[in-house]
Amino acid sequence: MEQETPFDPVNPVADKYRYAATYGLYLGLYLAVFYLLGVIFPDFGLARTVSSLGHFFGLVVAWMFVKKYRDEICGGYARFSWLWNFSFWLAVFAALIMAAVQFIHFQWLQPDYLNDSFNQTLSLLQSANCPEEQLDQLAGLSMPSAIEATFICLWCEIIGGAFLAFFYALFLHRRKR
Repeated sequence: MEQETPFDPVNPVADKYRYAATYGLYLGLYLAVFYLLGVIFPDFGLARTVSSLGHFFGLVVAWMFVKKYRDEICGGYARFSWLWNFSFWLAVFAALIMAAVQFIHFQWLQPDYLNDSFNQTLSLLQSANCPEEQLDQLAGLSMPSAIEATFICLWCEIIGGAFLAFFYALFLHRRKR
């Protein structure tokens, strides 16, 4: 009995969402570990360094996933648009995982995190001799809720992922000769 291939050999782009979701889950969990490391140990220098390095190497992990998609799924050749689309969806799925983790952080792990961050920003601007009328305008703004802050982070991650997808696709695309 012959085993079926997991992708369409005529059009390997047809399964891009399944692979983007799978690799996006892995990338999102990878980034979530380092995010939580930075959240749980914010004052520990080694944890902050490891967290920062982990986020930096997340770019390398995403690069490897896009390259793996091109080499193993697309047969070593892929158009720019195929790789941009795959990279974009990879970023979207990873951002959804991160959004869930960030919501848990904002809502239950550190419910005062947003207020504390805002107050620290105000005191930093005050110590930098920012004009008083600008400080009053900032103090008058309402604080976003946990879900609003999560959606702000989600959109920033998706837009950043779309931007990075351009560069991944630009450097990794190959055409058949």
